[in-house]
Amino acid sequence: MRHAPHAYAIEGHPPHHVLERLETLLGQSRPGITVTLCLVLVTRTTTTCTSPTPTTSPRW
Repeated sequence: MRHAPHAYAIEGHPPHHVLERLETLLGQSRPGITVTLCLVLVTRTTTTCTSPTPTTSPRW
């Protein structure tokens, strides 16, 4: 789980898609495991930060 968020982000996915992909990956590879993640997209050219807006409810 350490490298997957970075890999998804550098592929160009927006933060909420990164979280959705991680949720799918975790559910398939490690069911029952909980992960804590803080994800912020920093755009250097505009000096803005974006946090994800969930499009789905987490499955706990």
